[in-house]
Amino acid sequence: MPSKKHYLLTTGIESLNKAIDVINSVITKYGGVCDVSMAPKAVTATEDAELQALLERKEMENAMESDEESDEE
Repeated sequence: MPSKKHYLLTTGIESLNKAIDVINSVITKYGGVCDVSMAPKAVTATEDAELQALLERKEMENAMESDEESDEE
């Protein structure tokens, strides 16, 4: 099963919404599913730091899961 890809886009909210629409169209065209977990919004520096910490934690978890799968083979 392919792993989920996570992307963080940083630009104007209107531009982000347009980009998400295009991305969703292309992914759907090829039979995939685009799941937007959080709609674009303006954030404070604190929220930005919290998001960065979350992304780093998720990356570390994914790396650990990948290592565990490699060990099972």
